[in-house]
Amino acid sequence: MEPPDAVGICQGSVLEMMEAGDIAEKASGVTAGELGGSCPQHITCLAILGSISAVNAAVDAVCTKLENR
Repeated sequence: MEPPDAVGICQGSVLEMMEAGDIAEKASGVTAGELGGSCPQHITCLAILGSISAVNAAVDAVCTKLENR
């Protein structure tokens, strides 16, 4: 597997990041995964990996959907 061209990082509650990962992967050809942290019960980080345009599209989709609910 080749390294990704871009990495987008989101931070939020565990539930928000689960939803964000789902939105990101459905919005464009990216891979999303949780980054381990010191307090995974409350706040976690999500890494969105892929091409620059795919990561931009995925992050835009996450911001739009999570802000407009």
